[in-house]
Amino acid sequence: MKLIIAEKPDQGLALVSQFKYRRKDGYLEVEANELFPNGAYC
Repeated sequence: MKLIIAEKPDQGLALVSQFKYRRKDGYLEVEANELFPNGAYC
């Protein structure tokens, strides 16, 4: 699992918007894909 750090929520959303993701309580969870085989948190 990787961690993507963003200063603001809208920046984090822009970073993960190209992937399938789920909104969680205070963070975004990126589903596993070719770039992040184990997924990622933002």
